[in-house]
Amino acid sequence: MCFPSVVCGRCGLNGHLVPICNIVLPWECVAPMCGFQAKGKGFFYIHDASTPKQNTDRNGYIIISVIEGQASGRQLEEFFNAYINTNWKCSARSIGPNTFVMRFP
Repeated sequence: MCFPSVVCGRCGLNGHLVPICNIVLPWECVAPMCGFQAKGKGFFYIHDASTPKQNTDRNGYIIISVIEGQASGRQLEEFFNAYINTNWKCSARSIGPNTFVMRFP
């Protein structure tokens, strides 16, 4: 439902009111302050809402960014397989320019 003459008091945009506002504001994406160790030194809490499958994936996958030069997924696999030096094989998959998801056994 759109009402072009109304202005939302939450986000300031035209066409809707506060009760139906679904705009995500930047300050709503900040982790809440949880506590202070010393004056001016605090920490934030980010709730981990992952599923068991995501936890399993998180334990065996990492993101690798090549920050200098160029490398292929195959070159990364060869390097890490030689570095680990076991019968287990690592695999790398490109997810962007010079960025790879690498799976470790």
